[in-house]
Amino acid sequence: MRTWQLSSWFNKNRLTLNISKSKFMLIGSPNKIRFCNSINLIIDTVTLKSTSTFKYLRVTINKSMTWCDHVEAISSKINQRIAMLKRIRHLLPVEVRSTLYNSLILPLFDYADTIWGDRFNATLMEDLQLLQNKAAKIILDLRSFSSSTQALEALGWQTLAKRRPLHRFVVIYKYVNGLIDFNFDISRNCNVH
Repeated sequence: MRTWQLSSWFNKNRLTLNISKSKFMLIGSPNKIRFCNSINLIIDTVTLKSTSTFKYLRVTINKSMTWCDHVEAISSKINQRIAMLKRIRHLLPVEVRSTLYNSLILPLFDYADTIWGDRFNATLMEDLQLLQNKAAKIILDLRSFSSSTQALEALGWQTLAKRRPLHRFVVIYKYVNGLIDFNFDISRNCNVH
């Protein structure tokens, strides 16, 4: 069993930590993590608990970086909002339904997708695409077995697989043109500029 005393490191670097809210997570492949399951992190005689998932800036990270937990979390929120849209669709014209989708559902698909949305998670990405298709059919008041492609085209929506690369290109464009900077400055408490 390996044990590290973190309190002296925090004190030396003039940092504080709310120990009652703190946990730690090891990130790596399942095989490598299996060999590190007996690590203890101790701060001021308090042993921190280990966790397998962590939510940071609304993105759920798991110890193997597979994004399954994150996609599951946003899928649950999206399903709730689609169900709400389905219940009230008969009260609203198509334009208002589309506006509700754009303001309540689409941001969940798009938020931080430059990080977690990629081609290496084909099954997870397809699950999200099915939700977008479902929303399109509800907005247009179509049956569930009708064409998703036609529904998306009728609304003028891009598939999520087409939206994600566009979001990456925007981030790259902004970085190349000096509109954002990903450098970290230790002297400024590690804030992103």
